[in-house]
Amino acid sequence: MSNFESDKFTPLVGYWCLPSGHLNDDDRHVLTDLYLPILGTEAFSLYLLLWEKLPNKEVVTQRKSHAELMSLLGIDLKRFYEARIKTEALGLIRTYQKKDSLGPYYIYQLFEPLSPDEFFKDDLMSIFLYEQVGESKYHLLADKYTHSDLILQNSHEITKDFLEVFQLSNSDLINTPTEVKNTQDSFEINNTDNKKPSLNEEEIPQLDWELISDRIQQLFRIHPDNLLENQELILNLHAFYGLDEITLIDLIGKTCDIVNNKIDPARLKKAVQDRFEKEC
Repeated sequence: MSNFESDKFTPLVGYWCLPSGHLNDDDRHVLTDLYLPILGTEAFSLYLLLWEKLPNKEVVTQRKSHAELMSLLGIDLKRFYEARIKTEALGLIRTYQKKDSLGPYYIYQLFEPLSPDEFFKDDLMSIFLYEQVGESKYHLLADKYTHSDLILQNSHEITKDFLEVFQLSNSDLINTPTEVKNTQDSFEINNTDNKKPSLNEEEIPQLDWELISDRIQQLFRIHPDNLLENQELILNLHAFYGLDEITLIDLIGKTCDIVNNKIDPARLKKAVQDRFEKEC
């Protein structure tokens, strides 16, 4: 049982929730459509429950125990742990351990989900969603969240900018007031990359990039810089599907843009997914 911290992590250990942002109705739609198929119901419910448990006027010494959460979710310690690490892996929660005079406790820092655009452009997320829901459902979800800007073609923007509408004194524009500067320093801008899931490169068999680069340059005239631009996608496909260098070279060649001699990420991804489905 030590694989899920049972020596330290017991139902009596306390927890504290720390928000990083705000969960709104749009986030809940994205969670249900895009994250639920990956998380499963228990991890999905845990994440929403922790948002509901954000402290109001409480102080950390009045924290509740994990037993309360497990009781509400109807799950045991092991299932709670498994649900928690799924939310961590998807970048929704970051977990910290701390100790005070009352004993050890866990801090759960909660992050909003990625926006639909960020989600579908992220290889790890979009590939795994595709695997969970299948091609038909995947395309339905993508269509639901695709926003077309075609209507803006041939239009003329007349939007006013901030200083055209609002007036500030010249002195404040040049020298930020001390109170404003001090307050700004107390806020942090969240980097969305922190909540994007990532692969542990130490656990992935290494690819021979020199071999891949040499072969696709020789066979398909694809420049090494273009390979580097698509490195993250190729690493993800290698990790998810266990593809070796020769197979990747072959698939890159079959799907590349022969006019511009460049890797076609969308066609390459689809070819790998189709190959995986045929083997299953």
